[in-house]
Amino acid sequence: MSALNTTLPLEPTVLIVDDNASNLRLAADCLEAGDMSVVVARDGGEALARASYVRPDLILLDVRLPGMDGFETCRRLKQAAETRDIPVVFMTALADTADKLAAFEAGGVDYVTKPVQAEELLARVKTHLALREARSQLQNRNAQLSTTFDNVEQGICFFDAEQRLIVSNHRYAEIYGLTPESVRPGMTLGDILELRDAVGSSPDMPREDYLAWFNSVNIDGGQQCWTTELRCGRFVQVRHRATADGGWVSTHEDVTEAKRAEKAVADARAEAERAEREAREAHLRLLDAFKVVPEGLALFDAEDRYVLWNERYQQIYAESGDNIAKGMRFEDTLRAGLKRGQYPQAVGREEEWLAERLARHAQASITHEQELPGGRWLRIHERRTTDGGSVGVRIDITDLKQRETSFRLLFESNPVPMWVHDRETLAFLDVNQAAVDHYGYAREQFLSMTLLDIRPPEERQALKEVLAIPDEQRDRCRSWRHLKADGSPIDVLVYSTRLGYQGRDASLASVVDITERKRAENELRTTREFLDTVIESVPVTVFVKDAASQRYLLVNKAGEEFVGLSRDQIVGKTVDDIFAPDIAAVLRRLDDQLLTVGGPEKIVGAPMEVPNKGQRIVNSSAIAIREDDGVPKYLLRVVEDVTEHREAEQRIAHLAMHDALTDLPNRAAFSERLETLLKESAAVRSQFALIYIDLDRFKEVNDVFGHNVGDEFLCQVAERLQRAVDGAFLARLGGDEFILLVDQGKQPAAATAMLDRILAALAEEVDIDGNRIKAGVSMGVAVYPVDGQSGSALLANADAALYRAKQEGRGRARFFEPEMDRQLREKRSLQRDLQAALSRRELHLHYQPQASIDGRILGFEALLRWQHPKRGAVSPTTFIPVAEESGVIMEIGEWTLREACREATNWSGGLHVAVNLSPIQFRHGDLPGLVHAILLETGLTPSRLELEITESVLIGDHARAIAILRRLKALGVGIAMDDFGTGYSSLSYLQSFPFDKIKIDQSFVMNVHQPQSAAIIRAVIGLGRGLHLPVTAEGVETDNQLAFLAAEGCEQVQGYLIGRPLPIEDYRSLVGHQAADARSTGTRRC
Repeated sequence: MSALNTTLPLEPTVLIVDDNASNLRLAADCLEAGDMSVVVARDGGEALARASYVRPDLILLDVRLPGMDGFETCRRLKQAAETRDIPVVFMTALADTADKLAAFEAGGVDYVTKPVQAEELLARVKTHLALREARSQLQNRNAQLSTTFDNVEQGICFFDAEQRLIVSNHRYAEIYGLTPESVRPGMTLGDILELRDAVGSSPDMPREDYLAWFNSVNIDGGQQCWTTELRCGRFVQVRHRATADGGWVSTHEDVTEAKRAEKAVADARAEAERAEREAREAHLRLLDAFKVVPEGLALFDAEDRYVLWNERYQQIYAESGDNIAKGMRFEDTLRAGLKRGQYPQAVGREEEWLAERLARHAQASITHEQELPGGRWLRIHERRTTDGGSVGVRIDITDLKQRETSFRLLFESNPVPMWVHDRETLAFLDVNQAAVDHYGYAREQFLSMTLLDIRPPEERQALKEVLAIPDEQRDRCRSWRHLKADGSPIDVLVYSTRLGYQGRDASLASVVDITERKRAENELRTTREFLDTVIESVPVTVFVKDAASQRYLLVNKAGEEFVGLSRDQIVGKTVDDIFAPDIAAVLRRLDDQLLTVGGPEKIVGAPMEVPNKGQRIVNSSAIAIREDDGVPKYLLRVVEDVTEHREAEQRIAHLAMHDALTDLPNRAAFSERLETLLKESAAVRSQFALIYIDLDRFKEVNDVFGHNVGDEFLCQVAERLQRAVDGAFLARLGGDEFILLVDQGKQPAAATAMLDRILAALAEEVDIDGNRIKAGVSMGVAVYPVDGQSGSALLANADAALYRAKQEGRGRARFFEPEMDRQLREKRSLQRDLQAALSRRELHLHYQPQASIDGRILGFEALLRWQHPKRGAVSPTTFIPVAEESGVIMEIGEWTLREACREATNWSGGLHVAVNLSPIQFRHGDLPGLVHAILLETGLTPSRLELEITESVLIGDHARAIAILRRLKALGVGIAMDDFGTGYSSLSYLQSFPFDKIKIDQSFVMNVHQPQSAAIIRAVIGLGRGLHLPVTAEGVETDNQLAFLAAEGCEQVQGYLIGRPLPIEDYRSLVGHQAADARSTGTRRC
């Protein structure tokens, strides 16, 4: 391996952080002289920003800095992922050892003592740059080595003397079915064996025995190799070498396939030896069988010489037996038999007969009959063998020939149609008169036809396929469709048997016409199939029993499912074979009553224990089916399982009165309970309290964590509430609203105690999948009859008390007071008026100019106004929160955006329009799609639209908000951070999203005379300058404020000093043509 290249990177960049200009200059000159690029910062905040953007190769950091000191700056650099690895060298005039230690603890790698010596500084910087470059190269080499190590075919592992894993590659884990992440350095061999046990890849022996054996192997030293069979059936070959320190290194290779191949070879060899042995035994058995078979057998070689024959063969040809000898030719035997008159059919034509006989013998396979002296007959079967020889079989058919004479008599006079056909050609060889009469063909016609001619075309191929089946595998009786001479079809059963006929291989067929029977059977089958379909399809169980034996004869599919057994397991059995003894006894008693009484039986809603299903609820009806003499023949029982129906009725009844999510009583159950309690309390003149419970900010839980977490949160809160109320009636009305009736104890003391228990029960956070969520709750209480004597009055007053509790900061409870009712009615009236404001055209826009610091108008901010016909001008601070709470802000926000864009298209000079967005618009709907549609609809150039948001948009589902902002920015619109500086995390939001503008909140501008506000404004302007973002100051009302902002370099302003929010008609001179100075045109207002 080559040495690492520790040369410096090409023109490295160094960030120098020092508030002293001379120190900065000295250090910068020194480093630039050393061919380095220099970036400077004067304080810690600027250093963090520059380091994040520039990513220097090294940072020189002064300890004493204004505001944030060097130690804190270094710590923050090390906390940020993008600057964590940049080396930091401190520059300090401090000689205290504690300060130097603090520098290293903060994350510094070195320090340089002031005053700085140029040579020392340059040398230290070069050294640390070279070290950083070397570290980078070393990391790359390590990564390459790791990649190589993990990609070799064998598993590799190193263990120390204490049997702890030092390192292993991925293949080591994979061979044993483990994930690479589960096998970690530091694990013992025993730990790894435990993991292998869990996945079935440990050695096929107890773990203790394996460890003992392994320790003995490792002690022996040297290189060793063994193959281990794993419990999962795989084989692993291990090459092991002990190390000098008592540890070892080993490679592991999966050799399962090789082992299987070896076994397959061994099995094949054993199988071949077994087959050879069985063949020898079979040959001996064949010779024994050859001798004892009742037919004559002879084997001939390729030259037709006798090889082997049995005793029966020699007996058949006794007249020429002396010519049957091994090596004798078959033709010589025939000639000897001809001379001795052994073949009556050859008399007078000996040579011709001999030629015919030898021709038959030479065929591949043939069967024929041969006559012998004395009226004897043989059937001869001869077949050529693969080696050119032949096998001959001789069967004495003398008795069969004698029976043929009798057969002819029976054949001709039989009333059943019969025929004989050639098995090879299928030609009719003979037919009886019954066949002629039944089919209508003349005998001569029959004898000129084949079996195919009396069949429809569609059945001819089927006949050929059946005839190709060997006799022993073919049914002797088969149904077919035949054609009569007049073309009419008939269905027949054909019984056939093989026989020899006039020296030909033939079959005798007997035919039974089943046309009418089949038609009747089809009608019966259709009816039965219809009834079977009906019985199978009905959703209730149907049983039919034999009345005498009470064994099941029939059960439908529903019955199989009901009992949990197949019909094969039911039919032929009794109730004792299927059901438990107690159930079987009940069923027997019912059957006996039915047989005795005779009338129909009906049972409704009876419990029944069913195998594999437990107790079921059933309806049952039964009837005895009797024969003509009145004796019962069958028992028919129909059983309907109504368990699910009954349970469903119970569930429906439960769900009708309970909440599906929490299983608490629902609104209907509450209304019923409240009505009852009102009557009871009125009768005895008692008091009770109604407590309205509402979870605080539950909507944010759904928005941030999702509805699944929200549902689980509601369930856990419901459980805590149930424990806290200790039996009092608690219901969920929907969403995050619960209601409680407290009818025990004296009021309002009992209600107060209950409120305390509820607050205590929900004080602890709810943990859902690691998310800890505070279950804040607000409650409103109304007491009967003080706060209302009807249910509606109590509910309204408790709701009013709840509203007051939320107004006062949430997380608390309030009892009803009369004033609350008026305030709640006022809020609801405002909500109703606001929902109708758009359709009544009560909403309109005012526009406030935004200008550059020199007075040039850049655009306008669109501000929503509501002019109510009775209330007059309603402040946005009053109606905007109501709109957001009720959700109508979505409709109002869309109208505002569309109206502002439509108006801005009429402006000249490229003036932009700014529109405020509500956080609600980010949480619901498709905001980017809406903006895109409005831009297309109005034709406004996207760059002229500026969307203003506050940091509340980014609170909660931060990732979703950022994704929406990126989609909006991709449309080409500008994004401004409004009210900047009023939140605690504004800086982090600037880092997470590239805003186009920062707007300083008017609260800082208003108090610019105060040092704190002035410092904040100055810092924000500096931040904007550093990030190259324009900064707009809001609320500019005085010349002094404007002068201060100009002096600090603020680029844009907005406020009454520039112009008040007014209808756009008041600014026609500005939007129609560009004015040089807004203040000189009378736009400036105080």
